[in-house]
Amino acid sequence: MMNKTKRRITVLAASETGNALDVAGWLTTAAEKVCSSVQLIEAGDYDPLWLAAEDILLMVTSTQGMGEPPTRAQSFYDSVMGMSSKPMQHVSFAVLGLGDSAYMDDFNRMAREFDRQYELLGARRLTEHGECDYDYEQTGHPSGSRD
Repeated sequence: MMNKTKRRITVLAASETGNALDVAGWLTTAAEKVCSSVQLIEAGDYDPLWLAAEDILLMVTSTQGMGEPPTRAQSFYDSVMGMSSKPMQHVSFAVLGLGDSAYMDDFNRMAREFDRQYELLGARRLTEHGECDYDYEQTGHPSGSRD
């Protein structure tokens, strides 16, 4: 087992049907193996003003309909997209999207938009955002559910 670090990780889930939340739960469990301070929060319960105080932010988001955020994440999305200062200068982040490639240009739109906005807000990208199709569980995800 690895030594647990003193870093803080927040796993933020923006989910419509629960699958992004399931993946975020799996990610939280994995992160707890290397970090002693990990929390999972749903975007609907997260105050965007907290972004400035984050250390590492890992976001799992679905995209619904024609490229919209999940219903419970709409307010969070609107707030984050409306920010223009650089409150995330001390934050490292990564974003993973769950979507359906049948929506073509709207496929994983939320992952791309959150990724771009976090960078504009001053955060440091840990890795390029990831995009998973509706059959993401076939790539080795243990939940076996769909978003």
